Amino acid sequence: MSSIIINPYQFASPYINATGGTITTSGNFKIHTFTGNGTFTVLSGTSTNRVVQYLVLAGGGSAGAGNEPSGGGAAGGYLANSDYDFAVGIQAYTITVGAGGAQPSTSVDTNGNDGSNSVFSSLTAIGGGSGGGRSNTEAIRKGKDGGSGGGAGTDIAGSASATAGGSGTAGQGNAGGTGLHSSGVFAGSGGGGGQSSAGSNSSTSSGGNGGNGVSNDISGSAVTYATGAAGAGNASDGTGGSSNANNNNVGQSATANRGSGGGAAKNGVQGGAGSDGIVIIKYRYQA
Repeated sequence: MSSIIINPYQFASPYINATGGTITTSGNFKIHTFTGNGTFTVLSGTSTNRVVQYLVLAGGGSAGAGNEPSGGGAAGGYLANSDYDFAVGIQAYTITVGAGGAQPSTSVDTNGNDGSNSVFSSLTAIGGGSGGGRSNTEAIRKGKDGGSGGGAGTDIAGSASATAGGSGTAGQGNAGGTGLHSSGVFAGSGGGGGQSSAGSNSSTSSGGNGGNGVSNDISGSAVTYATGAAGAGNASDGTGGSSNANNNNVGQSATANRGSGGGAAKNGVQGGAGSDGIVIIKYRYQA
């Protein structure tokens, strides 16, 4: 009697089989969500089917601090594809999820803190730039560069010309708004840049608006990511992202894992923290 040898791989699915992160399903697709560092490991799948959709989002920057309006924090860099066209190999990929910029440790005139980068395979999203502080030093007033750029703060003497916001990274975000200084009057600070638009410039009395984020449904439902935070003003604050509309209150922190900027502050308190980024990977796992 002859024996039959069965190849254990002949009936294997041609689609991706992978581990890592929090795994959910949507129809014929699996979604791996990383809200912290981890490993995405592809165990099997034919070369034709080893393609994924991704969202790689860096941490957002925090706002600055000082006795007058500080600049809004910027969104973290945003990288995403709309189709399943990013090839992966049968291997392990280290996932890095960028932290949001921490709230400034002091209410004395200072910049905020930049967000950190997020990484998947060859993709690196750049951390969001921090908002500038209230200071007579332009280096402190200026919004910082990043995935998107932070909004600029105000001048301690209210006499300097407008200070520029930070620059964004091409393909990942936009610039922050300028902080305006007018004839000895503490004016407003710039809004942080967002993925879809730049932060607005301040006026002589109002803070600039935060740059718009972008909606993405890779998780299975539409979520808005990468929003810039509004700047503060003596008469009125800007809108968008997170902002602080009340004097003497710490700036609002951005929503967790949205890669958004922290809200600006005024009257001697710290700006809000930026939020951590996120990495999401989605692929077909069955016919």
